[in-house]
Amino acid sequence: MKIAILSILADTHFVKLFAQEARRCSHVVDVINYLECSTNIDEGELSVTYEGKRLDSYDVVIPRIASGYSTFGLNVLGHFESSNTYCLNHSGAIRNSKDKFKALTILANNKLRVPHSTACFSKTSVEDQYQSFESSTVILKKNESTQGEGVFKVNSLKEIQFLMDQSDQSFFLQEYIEESRGEDIRVLVLGEKVIAYMLRQAPPGEFRSNLHLGGIAKQVEITQEEREMAIKAGQALDLKFAGVDILRSKSGPMLLEVNSAPGLKGLVEVGFNGLESQILDFIEKDLVKIID
Repeated sequence: MKIAILSILADTHFVKLFAQEARRCSHVVDVINYLECSTNIDEGELSVTYEGKRLDSYDVVIPRIASGYSTFGLNVLGHFESSNTYCLNHSGAIRNSKDKFKALTILANNKLRVPHSTACFSKTSVEDQYQSFESSTVILKKNESTQGEGVFKVNSLKEIQFLMDQSDQSFFLQEYIEESRGEDIRVLVLGEKVIAYMLRQAPPGEFRSNLHLGGIAKQVEITQEEREMAIKAGQALDLKFAGVDILRSKSGPMLLEVNSAPGLKGLVEVGFNGLESQILDFIEKDLVKIID
């Protein structure tokens, strides 16, 4: 197969592991920085060029679209979709997962438990909605962010309004699950199967457990309920490959968010080896099913 990985970074753990495994299996792999691409429309014909060459004839595209660059990245991915190239995750699913509040809405509509959340734009509506939370401590999130950036724990309406004034992005408020103690569970879902999981522990003085912010990956056992919840979350958002984040609350597990381009590093550190091989095997079999 000829495989394209759309990623602005060529040296991430996922890209290096997957590209190495695919090449070991005699596949051709190109890592394409989609921000360096040009999307073109000429007399009704769509095309994408990269480093002066037209991109065509890939069998598989693996999108690693970063938040903050998603609009252009999804346009590039859309080019491959329009030519019926197999894409591990499609642009519509990625777009929905990047819109954090929309993703929560889709999950809730599928009867999956999520924290109490409310999206608001004006200061007046923020003031009204803040009163709907039982605790004065809430989480304020930018609607499109990644790796814990743009996520704040706030204790007053004044803090919320100040942070909203500093950005032109949309925010939403979310219930603070105090009993989670800075921990969440990352579950890696591939198709209809859970293939890895870990507990992420925030460093001292921090409530965010993201590994990029100093969080620590630890081994953990997940329940059957958490396993089923993660699979259903991926299906609800129509993602074939997803990192599902779950909080353990007093009322049971809750879905925090779903990542359409999850990393592998922490999962490998806690003992889940060979994930790149499982992903490649899934793609090969899924591609055969679609062709048949």
